[in-house]
Amino acid sequence: MRAARLREITVTARRGDWSTASPANALVGVRVIWGGLLLGPVALLVVVVAVGHGSERDLGDLAMFLFGLEVAFLVVAAVVGGFARKQIYKRHWQADAITPRGYVLGNILLLTLLEAASLFGLVLTMLHGRLIPMVLPAMIAMGLHAVNFPTGGPMQPAPMRRRAEA
Repeated sequence: MRAARLREITVTARRGDWSTASPANALVGVRVIWGGLLLGPVALLVVVVAVGHGSERDLGDLAMFLFGLEVAFLVVAAVVGGFARKQIYKRHWQADAITPRGYVLGNILLLTLLEAASLFGLVLTMLHGRLIPMVLPAMIAMGLHAVNFPTGGPMQPAPMRRRAEA
């Protein structure tokens, strides 16, 4: 039974067509993608902390500009990602639930934008050579990414969600 389910998940992921995936398969797929997209920034953070800081470069006013750019990127990524995910959910709304395809697409978009914001912040931290305050927006982006762990709730019909919450 378990091998058949794993084979079905693998075939669905290999085809890249989430329109025929079951909610359970979509949830497993999005969780794997969530972990993979979070692994990159966490690995780079380890490198930045272990190797990348210590030799502070005097960037002067450029450092404050880059920090402002990093904060702006984080805000735009979080707001645009959240808005776009809601729009994708609306587009894939069927019978009081989001289709598995809409759930996968919406979450991948949000998670990718948050990963881009965290990677951008970590690269700027390496360029600057000092952890604080440059690493803070990247840490916030990784925190937002972690908080958006896929639960599959939107793929459940609305009456079932209300019963599950009670």
